[in-house]
Amino acid sequence: MINSKRSLYGQLIALSVILICASPSVADDDSDFQKSDSDGDGQVSISEYQVRMTDRFFFIDGNRNGTLSKDEVPMLSNDERKLADKNRDGRLSLDEYLAHRYKLFFSADIDGSKTLSRQELESWGE
Repeated sequence: MINSKRSLYGQLIALSVILICASPSVADDDSDFQKSDSDGDGQVSISEYQVRMTDRFFFIDGNRNGTLSKDEVPMLSNDERKLADKNRDGRLSLDEYLAHRYKLFFSADIDGSKTLSRQELESWGE
C-alpha cells in the first residue's frame, strides 16, 4: 500500500512538473523541466515550484473565479481533493492547492534538499 501511494504521488509530482507550462500542448519532459528550473541549475527549488504551481492554478481556473472546481482538476482523485479541500467547500483555493502540491513536492524530495532533481522525479514516479 505504501509503495502504491508513493508511486501515485511520484506520478502526480512528475505530472505536475510536466503540466505546469501555460501552453495547452504538452512539450517533451526535458523542455518542461527546464521551464520549471527557471535559474537553470538543474534543480526545481520550492520557490520555482511555487511560482509554476501558482501560474498553473490560474491557468486551470477556467472560469477565473479564484478557486478550482472538481471539473477544473480532474487529475486529482476524490480522496486527494477531499484531503486538499481543508474548508470542505468543494473547491480548492490557491492556498489549498499549493499546500497539497507542497506535500507532493516534499514527498518526492528524497534527499531533503528542498529541491527536485530530474532523477528524483524519475525515481519517485516509478
